[in-house]
Amino acid sequence: MTLYLLIKRFFRVLPPPAAMVFTREPLMQRFWGSGVLFMVTGFGLGLWLWLQQQGWPVAPSWLGDSWQPRSVHAGWQVIYFSSAFLLGFALQAGPHLLGSPPPPLLPALRLLGLLLLGWLLSWIPDATVGIVSQLVTAASLLWAVGLLVIMVRSGLPAHMAGIGLPLAAGIAWLAVAVWLPLEQPRWGMWALWLGPMTVILAAAQQLIANVLGGQRLVGRAGVGFALLLTLCWGLTTLAAVADHDHSWRLAGLIWLITLLWYWVKTNLWQALRQTGWQSITLALACGLTAPLLTALWLLLAGGVDLDRMIHLLALGAVVPLILAVAARVTTFFSGGYVLPEPWLMVVLGLWLGVVLLRVLPPLPAAAIHLDGWLPAVVVVIVLLLGVWINGLVRRLWVIHTRARAMRGQS
Repeated sequence: MTLYLLIKRFFRVLPPPAAMVFTREPLMQRFWGSGVLFMVTGFGLGLWLWLQQQGWPVAPSWLGDSWQPRSVHAGWQVIYFSSAFLLGFALQAGPHLLGSPPPPLLPALRLLGLLLLGWLLSWIPDATVGIVSQLVTAASLLWAVGLLVIMVRSGLPAHMAGIGLPLAAGIAWLAVAVWLPLEQPRWGMWALWLGPMTVILAAAQQLIANVLGGQRLVGRAGVGFALLLTLCWGLTTLAAVADHDHSWRLAGLIWLITLLWYWVKTNLWQALRQTGWQSITLALACGLTAPLLTALWLLLAGGVDLDRMIHLLALGAVVPLILAVAARVTTFFSGGYVLPEPWLMVVLGLWLGVVLLRVLPPLPAAAIHLDGWLPAVVVVIVLLLGVWINGLVRRLWVIHTRARAMRGQS
C-alpha cells in the first residue's frame, strides 16, 4: 500500500486505454507466455554464469561435467527466447507489416508446440536427445518461415523486399543457428546479427511508421535495404568462418553503413525527436543505437572482445525492445498496464545500467571492487525482470481468457 501511494505521489499514472475489440483470435499471448518461460530460465542461467565469472562459487556439483551451461545459455537465449517473442509479434502483426491475410491459427500454435518440445528436450544432457531437440526446434522455425513466406507472397509487393524478405530470412537463419556452437563468440555474434537483429530491423518499421510517424522501407528503398542486408549476411558469415580481425572489421563496416542508411531512410531520428520520450521511443532509441555501437566496435576492434559485443547487442538491443513492445501491445490487447508508463521507463533506464555493467571492462584495482556489490546487483536485476514478468503474465492471462471467450462464441 505504501508503494502504491508513493507511485501516485511522484508519478502521474494515466488510466490504461480500453481493451481493443478482437477481429480475430490473437495468438501472440501463447508465444509470449512461452517466451517468459524461456526468459526466466535463460536469464537465470546467464546470471549464474556471470556470478561464476566474478569468482563466486555457485556451481552445483550434481550437474556433472556433461552439462555445458554456456552452450545451453546461448541456445536458450538466442534460439528460444528471442524467437518466441519475435514470432509472436511477426505472426500477430504480420497482416499490418505486410498487407497480407493473417496466418492460420492452428498451424501457428502447432509450431509453437514443437518449439516448446525442442526446448524441453534441450534440458537432457544426452547427445542423441540433443540431436532430436535440434531437429524439432529447426523444424518449428522452418514451419514459421513457411507461414511467413505465404504471408509475404500474399502481401503488398512494395513491402516484399524491405520487410517480408528480412522477416522470413531472419527466422530461417535462426533455424541454421540451431546447429551451430553458439557458445563460441564468433557463432553467437553471427546468430544474433543474422537472426534477431535482422527480424528486428524488419519488424521495427511498423512501430517507426505507425507510432513515431517515420517511414517504412518500401519500393526502391526496400530493395536497397535488402541488398545491403544480403551483403551484411555474406560478410558476417565470412567473418565467422575465417574469424580474423580484418574480416570482422569488414563485417562491422557493412553493418554500420546499413544501420546508418536505415536511420536516414526511416527518418528515425526526426521521428524520435517529434514523438518525445516514452517507453517505446526509449526502447527504439536503445534498440537501434546498440547495433550501431556494436558495428562500430567491430570495425575498430575486429574480433577482440566478441563476448562483450554479443552482450551489448543482446542486452542493449533485443531485451529493451522486447520489454517495451510486449508491454505496449499487451496493454492495448488487454486494457490494463503491464507497468504504468513512468515505471516502465524507470525499468528501461535501470536496465541500461545492467547492460553497462555486463559490457564495460572490469573496474581498475583502484576503483570500488564489484565483488562486495554483487548481492545488490543481483537483487536489482531480479527485481527489474520480476516486476515486468509479473505484469506481463497477468495481462497475457487476460488476453488468453478473452481469446477463449471469443472462441466459445464462434
